[in-house]
Amino acid sequence: MVEVAVSDVNDNSPEFRPSDYVAKVRSRFPSGPGSPALVTVRAEDPDLDEAGQVKYELVNGGGEYFSVDETSGEITLARPLSPGRSKETFRYGRLFKKA
Repeated sequence: MVEVAVSDVNDNSPEFRPSDYVAKVRSRFPSGPGSPALVTVRAEDPDLDEAGQVKYELVNGGGEYFSVDETSGEITLARPLSPGRSKETFRYGRLFKKA
């Protein structure tokens, strides 16, 4: 007889807490490596152990101007914004988990 016990599987999707983040950025905000965070996003995953670890990635644009720390969720300005641009909205926040 073989007995198998499964303690957890990757069966829960992570959720942002809160679900929306907004940051206003002036064109002269510091950019590049070591620049301050514009906003830090947070997601929670109720799975246990490695299945519950969340990594962050920018998708659907935004990567040209922004970068995200895959572990902490800190979003920084990757390059200077053009001073002549009016308001622009960038959406980000796809999550993926370690396999």
